[in-house]
Amino acid sequence: MEMEIDTKALLYNIDQIEKESKTSVCAVVKCNAYGHGDLLCARAVCNRVGFFAVADTAEALRLASGGITRDILILSDNYDGRKYPPNFIFTAYDRRSLKNLMNSGRRFAVKTDTGMNRLGLSCREFAQAAEFMDFSNIHSVYSHIYDSSSIESQYSVFVALTSGLPVKKHLFASNFSLSNYDHLDYVRCGLALYGYGAENLKPVMKVRAAVLRIHRVNAGENIGYGINLVNENCNVATVNVGYGDGFRRKKAGEKRSVIISGEKCEVLGQICMDMMMVKVPDRILPGDKVDIIGELFNADDIAEEWGTNTYD
Repeated sequence: MEMEIDTKALLYNIDQIEKESKTSVCAVVKCNAYGHGDLLCARAVCNRVGFFAVADTAEALRLASGGITRDILILSDNYDGRKYPPNFIFTAYDRRSLKNLMNSGRRFAVKTDTGMNRLGLSCREFAQAAEFMDFSNIHSVYSHIYDSSSIESQYSVFVALTSGLPVKKHLFASNFSLSNYDHLDYVRCGLALYGYGAENLKPVMKVRAAVLRIHRVNAGENIGYGINLVNENCNVATVNVGYGDGFRRKKAGEKRSVIISGEKCEVLGQICMDMMMVKVPDRILPGDKVDIIGELFNADDIAEEWGTNTYD
C-alpha cells in the first residue's frame, strides 16, 4: 500500500478557506494531521497559517523536533510544569488548569464551554476569571461548535462573553462556509484543510494498493477466512491491503468496494490483516493499481459505505 499527499492541494484549500471565511487559518494537525502526516503537512503550510493546533504535548514535541516554530495550540493536555518551547500554547479549560498556567508565566489559551460539555471554563467561571486575567499573556480565547443547530446560540454566547476583551478569538472549525457569521480572528480547520466538508476543496490524500495475483474461482468455492461462498464463476484479485492498514473488517451485511482501472469492484469475503480479495473483470492483471482513496472513490464515499463519518 502507498499513500500520496498533494501539498499543492493543501495550499489551495487554505486559499479557499481564507476566501470564504475572510480570516486567518489555524491548521489543525492533530492525530498525525488526520492521518496525512503531521510534519509533512505542517512544513508545507507553515508560512501560510496563523498557528497550528494539536491534541497533546507529544504531538507538539514532534512538530517542534521537525523544525516547526509557529505557535502550536495544545487542545487537550495539561501543562505539567516542565520547560517547553515558548511556541507551545497550552489550554486552560478548567479552574485548576487556569491557575496552573497563570502561575507558570507562560503564554496560554483559554477555552470556554458554550454548550458542548467536554472541556472549557463555564461562562460564569470565564467571566469571573476575565476580571483579573492578564490578557497580554493570553494567546487566544476559543470555544467549539458541536452541531449546526446550535451555531446561533453558541455564537451569541461566545461573542457576548468575549466582547471588548483585548484578545484573539476563534470559534468555528471546518464549518467556515457559514458566511453569515463573523468568523472572528481565526478559523480552526482540520477536515476542510484536507479537502472535505465544504464545496470547492481538493482532497489531499490518495491511497493505492496493488493486485498481487489473479485467479479463477468457481461457483460454490470459498473466499478467505470463514465461510464466504461465491455464487458464480469469477476472477478474484488478491490485493495487498488489509485491516492492519486501516481497511476495516466487515460486519454482517456490510459491503466494501475499491476502484481498479476505473471500475468499482466488490471486496469478497472477510478482510485479512494485510490482504483482501476482490471480484474483478477479465481485463485486470497482476500489478494493476487499486485505488483505496482517490478521485472516483474518496473518503466521503468510503464513510457512506462503511457507515461512519469522513473524519473516521
